[in-house]
Amino acid sequence: MNKQKVADLYEKKNKGERFSLLTCYDYTMARILSKTDVDMLLTGDSASQMILGENNTLNISMDMLTALTKSVKRGAPDKLVAADMPFMSYQPSIERALINAGRFVAEAEADAVKIESGWPQVETVRAAADSGICIIAHIGLRPQSIGLKGRPKAEGTYAEDAVDLIKLALALEEAGAGFILLEAAARETAELMQSRLSIPLIGCGAGPSCDGQVLVVNDVMGMFDGPAPKFARKYAEIGSSIAAAANAYHEDVVSGAYPQDTESYHIKTQEKQKLDDMLKELS
Repeated sequence: MNKQKVADLYEKKNKGERFSLLTCYDYTMARILSKTDVDMLLTGDSASQMILGENNTLNISMDMLTALTKSVKRGAPDKLVAADMPFMSYQPSIERALINAGRFVAEAEADAVKIESGWPQVETVRAAADSGICIIAHIGLRPQSIGLKGRPKAEGTYAEDAVDLIKLALALEEAGAGFILLEAAARETAELMQSRLSIPLIGCGAGPSCDGQVLVVNDVMGMFDGPAPKFARKYAEIGSSIAAAANAYHEDVVSGAYPQDTESYHIKTQEKQKLDDMLKELS
């Protein structure tokens, strides 16, 4: 596989071709996904839930996400890999945002950095883009801001909200964002937004008109048994396969069926007599 570039996704958009993203949090999954046609891997702050077992995306640090992103890039060196700016890694100041985004690029070799973006982040995106960092500006439902609204809900379902989202997307594009990621938004709003943007629009529960789509890999693979959003289509039942394999292993251990002689190491034939002689000396 040839090394993928951000320009490849722009070319897909220009040709009217769609592209795909999946979240990825570790080397092993990255190795598997490196052999697929998926266009980009996102080491999202959803690792807080999928890896750490937290009930939101707020409880994960820059250090951990940097390490996870680096492991994903190591596992899929030819894939585009994006890193997610965690809570409070960019909100306090543009300076802090640039330092942390720079860490993802320099330490983890991320190809792009995602920032949950409202109007206050427009200038942050501008500064990062001016610094040469490809930014995915995440709008619509923003999990890090869930405390403001109390619970997740679809965005852009009212005319005023739809217009504000479209204006925000255009402002972020003007500021230099490389991509817009629109989460949990009305299909019609996404369609209007896509027709006005020159940069690719990535949907996450925003309908089929987006240039790209992203889902959480644990949802796609059937590895997460918690509640999932309505747009999280399941393509496999790997979770149940893992549980079945673990139970089969347990049964073999208990019954003595594992390990077999072929799964064991042996003393070399020419060493057996030497061992017997040494044991006689011990007795």
